[in-house]
Amino acid sequence: MRAYRKVKTFDLGRAAFHFPVGVFVGWLSYVNVPIAYLLGAGFLVYELAEDMRIRDRAFLDIIGYLFGLGAAVVVKTLFLD
Repeated sequence: MRAYRKVKTFDLGRAAFHFPVGVFVGWLSYVNVPIAYLLGAGFLVYELAEDMRIRDRAFLDIIGYLFGLGAAVVVKTLFLD
């Protein structure tokens, strides 16, 4: 069983590094939905495969991506519709 580990600055940096990827896919969904789906699915498959291979806690990368995607959706909904 793994011991509980606090989230460190490096972990937050990893999440912040993937934030722009989510923003880009969110913007791309406004321009071309099928390509946005393809890139989003490709990102998730890549992160999960990487986590299965090297166990690098990919959920931090996915969380950063989802926060970026959510921010893009909020901006699109509030300001572009």
